[in-house]
Amino acid sequence: MQELVLRDNQLKNIPDVSIFKKLLVFDVSFNEISSMSGLSKASNTLKELYVSKNEVAKIEEIEHFHDLQILELGSNRLRVMENMQNLTNLQELWLGRNRIKSINLCGLKCIKKLSLQSNRLTSMKGLEVTFF
Repeated sequence: MQELVLRDNQLKNIPDVSIFKKLLVFDVSFNEISSMSGLSKASNTLKELYVSKNEVAKIEEIEHFHDLQILELGSNRLRVMENMQNLTNLQELWLGRNRIKSINLCGLKCIKKLSLQSNRLTSMKGLEVTFF
């Protein structure tokens, strides 16, 4: 299996998807997930990860997704942009509708789309390192 979409259910946790060794797309959006714990079991072949509209408060267990191109974490409870430094191929980062106060792209150089609408930003500080 290459694509697994479990969106719009009542999941409380990230399900164990370790049996899918070539998973490219994983979507658990619109659930009741409060932690990204369990993602470390997902295959490092992932290119797209969607965890929007949940209750996630911390970005974690994504360090091994070196091929990830799209990360969608909008509409969660995130306060800090963190643990993304290994996502060297990330092109799209969706973090709108969270509680983020400052921008930290961890030196990501491949970002083409960045969504940060409806957060708690007070400046664009943090963007100049990556884009200028």
